Amino acid sequence: AIMVKEKANAYQKMTNEVRDFLAKYEEQQQVPAEEKFQISIVEGKETIIKKSKQCTNNLTTEMCILTTYQRWTHIKMEMCEDVEQALNRSVRYRVIVEKPVMDFAFPKEFKKVLLHPRYEMRVVPDKLKMNACLFDDKVASFSLYPSRTLTETPMIWTNHPSLLVGFKDHFENLWNIAEKVDVKDRIK
Repeated sequence: AIMVKEKANAYQKMTNEVRDFLAKYEEQQQVPAEEKFQISIVEGKETIIKKSKQCTNNLTTEMCILTTYQRWTHIKMEMCEDVEQALNRSVRYRVIVEKPVMDFAFPKEFKKVLLHPRYEMRVVPDKLKMNACLFDDKVASFSLYPSRTLTETPMIWTNHPSLLVGFKDHFENLWNIAEKVDVKDRIK
């Protein structure tokens, strides 16, 4: 009886080890589901603003913006409240603006956003070659025609990692050479 019990225990142990081995083997054999990368074109001011608001409301860490002063002002008029809410959720905003031809000032409606400690703006002297935003390093939007107004150009939206990394690298390079803007003196 003791020998049968020992054999039953050995069999049970071996069965458990085989089951664990097979479970690990199956786990290793499963191919991870490929992420769906998308590139889409969004047209129309209202549709672009709506999509931008959705992405802004989903932000958790950082927003990187590369834009002209005119585009920045236009978008902020439409989205000031959404940006303020994102800042209050501890989202960091980094904005690079192409230096306008004339001296620039900010509308007083933007004061709360501009003076927020997590909102930083810098300017570059050269004309920007792109007008784009990066939401949490997960989604980006690019103007098809960077120098045109929001009503004149569709936006390309994507989550493709090659485009996200390319934009982030370009943004960081510009950020490092851009001049910090003292916004306090420019709010009118």
